[in-house]
This record gives sequence, structure tokens and C-alpha cells, in this order.
Amino acid sequence: MPISERRKVFKRLREAQELFHDEDYTRSFNLLSSLEKTVENEHLKTNIAQMKIQCLVQVGNIEAAKHYMEQLLNENPLSAKINFIAGNFYKNIGLTDKASRLYLRSVCLFPANVQYALTFSQLLRDNHRGKEAIGILKKTLRVARKTRKKNDPALYFLYMELANLYFYSSYYGRSLLLFLHAAKQDKDFPYHDLIAECCLFYKEYDRAIEYINKHFSQWGETDPEALFILSKALTGVNKKNEALDVLDKCMKLWGEIVITAKDMTHLYPLMQDGSLKKIPNIIFDLQ
Repeated sequence: MPISERRKVFKRLREAQELFHDEDYTRSFNLLSSLEKTVENEHLKTNIAQMKIQCLVQVGNIEAAKHYMEQLLNENPLSAKINFIAGNFYKNIGLTDKASRLYLRSVCLFPANVQYALTFSQLLRDNHRGKEAIGILKKTLRVARKTRKKNDPALYFLYMELANLYFYSSYYGRSLLLFLHAAKQDKDFPYHDLIAECCLFYKEYDRAIEYINKHFSQWGETDPEALFILSKALTGVNKKNEALDVLDKCMKLWGEIVITAKDMTHLYPLMQDGSLKKIPNIIFDLQ
């Protein structure tokens, strides 16, 4: 396409975007439809298609959006971007199973795309499919490591998401390694409290105290969950009075403290000497 024609295309595309931002969705859609017929560049066509879908959704014409989306998928079955856009569309209208299949296809077609993998993993996580999400991210991370620089922000987000998934799936060793790796890349790393929790699992109490103090230096001492981590770590290093003071702060913030069998692994010395039972509003859930 000659440069003069390209300029016309981009000018009309900007007009369509302005109409969309002005909430004139019908005119924007019509302009995009006429523009779509003249464009051959796949990237541009995909952007136009995405905007058309958004126009239809904004005016509440979901059935027309579905029809157009299926038409795009039939015409471009091997386009990772189209499959990803379709996944977003079906997720937003509540068809998560279909969205999941489309996200999977987009990830398979373009395994190095971090955005596709992260979006898919979040859908899987929200639907209690954490192990599948871990599998998707591990594959993307393997590919991304080969194609991206070590300090690439995309890799950082992969490490963080994967570390979180491992943590909430109780794979604390793997989570700890990834969190520590991510912390080296970002001076504002936000999850020192989760690192401390991982250290508790290995009964590395001094290390847990070090990281929970880093958390406090960033966010202050108003987070009861972080304070509870500190109380367990202080008990672990036999600083019982300090641990009881911290538990008292937790009580004031939470109103009550539920202590599980997992917590008791660290707090047992306070139970043994009877001091734990003296704290009001403690609930023991030791099953």
C-alpha cells in the first residue's frame, strides 16, 4: 500500500477511535467496517476487529458480537491474537469454559507471548485450576527465557505469578526460590511477607523476621496477617513476650485470632506455658 494510502487509513482509524471515546459507537463501528475492507495488514485488521467487538458490546448487541467473533475465528483459526481476543470476549460475557479453550489455543499458537499466558493463568486460578495455570506458566517461562533478556519486565511478571501460584498451592520451596529471584529484579518488590511465610515453613525464623521487617518498612505495621507471621517467627526464636505483644496488636486489628494446626507448629511454646490461652478471643481450629 502506498504511503499516501496508509496515511489515509491511519487517519480514519484515529477518527474511529475518537468516535469510540466520544461514545458514538454506531458511527465508530460503521467507519471501522468500511475501513476493514481496505486493510490487508494482519496486525491492523486485528486491531480493527477488536474495536468493532467493543462497539457491539457497548451498545448491548451481544448476539451480533458473538456472530462477528465466530466469523473472525472461522476466517483466522491460526491467529493467536484473534483467539486471544475471542477468549477475552467470552470471558467477559461469562462463558469461561469457551474462553479457556480459546486462551489455550492462543498460548499454543504463540507460546512465547507472556500476556496470553498470564491472562490464561489468571482465568484458571480464578476457577480453582491452579495446577493447570502452573503448567501454562512454566512452559511460557521456558520459551521466554530463551528469547528475552534476564531483566525483561515480562519475565519478572511471569516469576511473580508463578511464585504466587506455587505459594497458594503450598509449594513453598518453589515459591520461595521464585520470589527471591523476582526480589533481586525489583527494589520495590511487594511480597516480602510471603517470603517470610515461606521461611516459616522451613522454620527459618530469623530469616522470616528479616523479611517481615522489610515488609513493614514498605507498608507499615497495620497488616494483621504480617503481624501474625511476625508473632510466629518471634516464638520460634524464643522471644515469647515480644510474640505475645504482637499477638495483642493482631487482636486489636482483627477482633479475634483463628489459630490452625499449621500455626500451632510455631506457636506451641506459647500453648505449652499457658500464655496463649490468656489472650482473649482466640479460636483454635486444630483439625
